[in-house]
Amino acid sequence: FKAVSSHRTPKGSRMSDCNHWRRIGLLLILATLVQGWGIARNTVPAQDAINFIQFARQLDHHSLVDTLRSNTQHPLYPLLVWLNHRLLGGVLEADGIGWIRSAQFVAGLAAVLLVVPMYGAGVRLANPLLATGATALFSTLPFAARVGADALSDSTYLLFMMLGFWTATEFLVSHRARWLTATGLSIGLAYLARPEALFLPTALALTLIVVQWRRDWRMPWKRLGIGAACGAAGLLLVVAPYALSVGKLTPKGSLNLLPGGRTLFAKFDSTQGRPQTRTLSDGQAVAAPAAKTPLIPAPGGTLDFARNHRPDHERLVGHMAAFRELVRELVEGMHYLLGLLVLVGVCFADRRPANLLTSILAMIFLIVLVQFASKSGYIASRHVIT
Repeated sequence: FKAVSSHRTPKGSRMSDCNHWRRIGLLLILATLVQGWGIARNTVPAQDAINFIQFARQLDHHSLVDTLRSNTQHPLYPLLVWLNHRLLGGVLEADGIGWIRSAQFVAGLAAVLLVVPMYGAGVRLANPLLATGATALFSTLPFAARVGADALSDSTYLLFMMLGFWTATEFLVSHRARWLTATGLSIGLAYLARPEALFLPTALALTLIVVQWRRDWRMPWKRLGIGAACGAAGLLLVVAPYALSVGKLTPKGSLNLLPGGRTLFAKFDSTQGRPQTRTLSDGQAVAAPAAKTPLIPAPGGTLDFARNHRPDHERLVGHMAAFRELVRELVEGMHYLLGLLVLVGVCFADRRPANLLTSILAMIFLIVLVQFASKSGYIASRHVIT
């Protein structure tokens, strides 16, 4: 934290690394207590978690590439669940409950570690006091408190997305290429959890255009070029192996709902004309793992994920209806007062490159969420907060 230690406190003295780590230690303790309490009181994960757990269990029975090609979910979170189950198999129960606990542990741990980059970004955007308060408030929001118990990929995605955002803000201040290298690697890992991570380099590119346009913010072109090359190299190093393995940029169809998304992502899809689910030899679909310890069976024998969505007569129609629903979910998800504080903070934030990146990224997500809601007919709080 030497980079953020240069931030001056209200008294004008430099805040030491020790003070930063003391605050982070307290935030880690708070987040651990919140996630531990949530997992202990909620043994049943969210319904969508079954997809990730089945993905992880397939890794015990099939090759990595075959498993990647037979799942529409991105692989980082299931891989971590599988690894955790392998490491703690002797401690966890030897049945489906063990897999659920393994998934909850990974999701909860990511939610705890999230406070580190969140605090670092907060210090860069504002000051240590506001960074501490904002991180503590986020950790105790009802939605954030249950991400571990839900056993979804949200916290893993947020951890690396926030790490990429923090390191990007450090580059905008220091102009050192190593920060953009870390940004590229972090965005790549976040992409391996959810494809929305690719919105961050888009926002960063737009921010750098404005930075170079304004004379008082402009950085040397040589530094910008080296930094951009390092960031792109770090991103490709992580993203390329997965994209080449599955033959497309992302197997998820949600991004096709964006304007021109279907055409754009089709250009990066080498599986056109092939079976939708394929193995290394383009043969039959990968079989379900013949596990001796099945997950808890669902009532009625199958899981009906359609129940997660609204019936046709309640689905959102048009962009205005989608925008109103987005505002409602955002306000309720941040519990009114906190949402108002965020709005005030954005309006009165210092006009500097790091804050500009925040505003551009927020606008991109706002536009994407409205488009997604208008096309899919629904939007949930987890789409808004994460």
